[in-house]
Amino acid sequence: MTYRVRSDRFSVDGARFTANFLVDLMPSGTTFLLVKVGVPVQRLAFTSGQVDEPAVGKMLATYALPRIEAGLRDGLFQVSAETSDGERIARLNVSGDEWEVITGQTAGKRCRYQSLEAGDLFCDAGADLAKMKKVSLPTSNFLCGACNMPDARVVCSRLHHVETQRVTAVQRLAVQSAFCDLGHHAKVRSEPDRCCYGGHDCWERDVEPEPQPGSLQRSPLALHEAIGYLDAVWLNVFKGALLGRDVLRAAGTLATACATSQDFTEKVAALVETFDAFQVPGNKGGTLDRMVVHLKSWCSSIGVVTEEYEPVEQAITVLKKVARLRAGLLHGDERARRDFEEAQRVLSISLPAVAYAPEWNQLVARVAGALAVVREFVRRQGQSAGPPTAA
Repeated sequence: MTYRVRSDRFSVDGARFTANFLVDLMPSGTTFLLVKVGVPVQRLAFTSGQVDEPAVGKMLATYALPRIEAGLRDGLFQVSAETSDGERIARLNVSGDEWEVITGQTAGKRCRYQSLEAGDLFCDAGADLAKMKKVSLPTSNFLCGACNMPDARVVCSRLHHVETQRVTAVQRLAVQSAFCDLGHHAKVRSEPDRCCYGGHDCWERDVEPEPQPGSLQRSPLALHEAIGYLDAVWLNVFKGALLGRDVLRAAGTLATACATSQDFTEKVAALVETFDAFQVPGNKGGTLDRMVVHLKSWCSSIGVVTEEYEPVEQAITVLKKVARLRAGLLHGDERARRDFEEAQRVLSISLPAVAYAPEWNQLVARVAGALAVVREFVRRQGQSAGPPTAA
């Protein structure tokens, strides 16, 4: 599934400066998520007593866009977003210390037309007007930094076929010509530097969180790491391990290659077996049902409001869909079939598949993202409130 990210400008609530991003489902163009990226105002650079919004916005966009793409790819935003007045909102809050790191990381410029040959830097967007063709122009980091081509990390996805020329009078490169998918050719030629976040209102960025089949390579131990990390956090907060019995056989199956439908079925069964090995207080329902009850009880005891807990319950719902998926793979009755179809939708997979490795990798991404939501909630709340006095 492809997404489009658009700018919803900036906002200041007194304490935080926030860059806002709208995420649309494509090709329908339906907006389904607002991502708010905030930083403490006191840490920002001011110009004439005001926040330098374009400069700060570009730095926040440089930091946020890779994280938005990762959040969509792993399903983290889909299960952790809060809902306010019917609008789904995901927040990325940057601390003051993190901002200092970001300002250092975003220094300098990256350009998609740069190339390096034998230690020398070239601009591959150079234009030879006499021969009407592109050429590679010698350049330097200084010249590229002064060029009005936007940074590759925040450039608009609609900007194409950029051509640059050396401006001898001021010793720099500059965009001489460019095309725009939206037809805004006058804009991109007169103000190409504004074809980025915080610039022209028409800025947008394509995000393809689900790579083409075969291109997504997940570590064979991705689920082991996600489950193991959650187990460690759970033990630290609740003083009891989440994984209470030997799951060596299931762990081995999860680490093997997924080439056939049988491999996929066995790996799904092994994942459900791992969930069934979770040691959660209570004796009613399955382990994931008991996890919901246990965490709700804990939240009530430490004063966590329902809105804060909702993303966790949604994440556990994603884990439950794996069990529904297994039931659909093994049973053919009508109810199992309906649950099977719903599980595929939630897990962003499609069965039967031409190739099963990409579908398994996508399932791993969704499950790892859901486990991360549970883990981070338990870790964050555990640090502020500690474990419950009674489970």
